[in-house]
Amino acid sequence: MEVIQRYTRMAGGELLPVTYQGAGYDVGDGARTAPSVPDVPFVDAVAVRTISGAVEMAIVSRYEVETVTLALENRGGALGTLASCEVMTADGPTRTNTPLAPHQVTFIDQPLPPQEGSRLHVAIAPRSITWLRWEK
Repeated sequence: MEVIQRYTRMAGGELLPVTYQGAGYDVGDGARTAPSVPDVPFVDAVAVRTISGAVEMAIVSRYEVETVTLALENRGGALGTLASCEVMTADGPTRTNTPLAPHQVTFIDQPLPPQEGSRLHVAIAPRSITWLRWEK
């Protein structure tokens, strides 16, 4: 539910271009009804300038065990100033929140990632969603 609420904050905003250069994996046919898809990225991201002017970016890692570091460009400070970094993860890929255990998967505040000039270096945990927010 928390993820859906966060994506709702992006509604009506301006979708910003995101380019990923990195490893992928192939999804083959077999028991699935979907066609095979080559080179699916291990990392997926969406960035939106919200109606309030803030930029929100969700980064999803499909890596099972590997933490990867992404380099994000903020050319000319176009995104604004990084205000927050949160990570949503759990101790296993099948964990979910339930009424009896509502906090198995939650967003946790993280220190702001290091920045060199216009480049931000963000460590992305396996099986996680990293949520970044820039403010003007």
